[in-house]
Amino acid sequence: MPHLGRQLRQVVLISGDRESRIGFTRIARRWENVRLVVAEGATAGVRAVVSERPQLVVLDAQLPDTNALSTVSTLRKTSVARRVPMVVIGTDGTGHEELRFLQVGADSYLTRPLDIEKVDQTALGWLEVGALRP
Repeated sequence: MPHLGRQLRQVVLISGDRESRIGFTRIARRWENVRLVVAEGATAGVRAVVSERPQLVVLDAQLPDTNALSTVSTLRKTSVARRVPMVVIGTDGTGHEELRFLQVGADSYLTRPLDIEKVDQTALGWLEVGALRP
């Protein structure tokens, strides 16, 4: 498991799906020096990002209370999340949805079912990069 150093890193997970939240939480618990803040839905997620000032945002592409594309766009317009890496988790393996998310400001797109190794590489990689961003 990559080591992120001793500094605590915050990750905000925004998801409307209980099973997705449980699954991602299980993966994130394995990471050292990472605190996961789980937000149920876009409204709570935006509030969590603003209040917690995370080093990474993980967003479910399917949100019950709003369009996830608009959530990424909204977060990118805030001073707090303008430079925070964002990873979207979706189900579209064709690349169409991934392209739309990347166009509005997401940094990475992962598909379900989640490959734990790929989640580790992507999330921990962005946490390392985020630590270097001004």
